[in-house]
Amino acid sequence: MKAMALTEEERKQPHPDEVILYPKSGDIAVFHNAIVHSGTANYSKEYRYLFFLTMNHSWLKHRANYSGPISQAVKTRARATGNRRLLRLLGEDANVFRRANSGFMQPDEERWEEWIAEDAAALKEWSR
Repeated sequence: MKAMALTEEERKQPHPDEVILYPKSGDIAVFHNAIVHSGTANYSKEYRYLFFLTMNHSWLKHRANYSGPISQAVKTRARATGNRRLLRLLGEDANVFRRANSGFMQPDEERWEEWIAEDAAALKEWSR
């Protein structure tokens, strides 16, 4: 695999190797994040719904930006109910730096058990 960078002008042009997907409702597309990818403009008057899931090592912070109105409403509710797991799913984790590089200190599976217990204790404390 060869590293690639596109100029601002190149980003506006079709790439010779690009493949445009035309998914139907219920279809999924799975790809590695290192693959150059983008979405196309929605020129219709219909909403285009998107749900994406990022999977990576537990200690690697993802860069997704959940800034849409539905995501913000879900995050507001999660904050109001002390749901740290849901906030983490949507990219908000006050403990990310404390937990960073856990995979180098002990196996991720052990750390996940600790995090689950921490989150459960925090939720229990919040709900009192």
